[in-house]
Amino acid sequence: MTSPVPPAASYSPRVMIDELYAYIDTAHEILEQGDYIALTDLNDWVQELCQCVMQLPVEEAKMYVEELQQLMESLDDLKAVMEQHKSVLNEQMGGLEQSKKAAKAYQKSHHMGSDEKPE
Repeated sequence: MTSPVPPAASYSPRVMIDELYAYIDTAHEILEQGDYIALTDLNDWVQELCQCVMQLPVEEAKMYVEELQQLMESLDDLKAVMEQHKSVLNEQMGGLEQSKKAAKAYQKSHHMGSDEKPE
């Protein structure tokens, strides 16, 4: 499991938004390579960005509203891709479990047949 490098804290909202987009892009690349990712602390980074924007003067903060909405859409897209990967993983795990059960059943039946003595 891989984790993208988290965005740095305490930058301007512009830098934080750009770094979050880079983080999301990296996460998509990792998923496309077939790896699974952990997005630990992503919620904290987004909250920090929102708090940073809320501390700005109202007129300046308004400049970021549309970008924050687009960022949320990008995060929703990432979430959907991750859920799809999780679904595939669950299917693979289910198939593996069925294979294990079949192998045990075969092994059990094979051993039962070998216990019989030829006449």
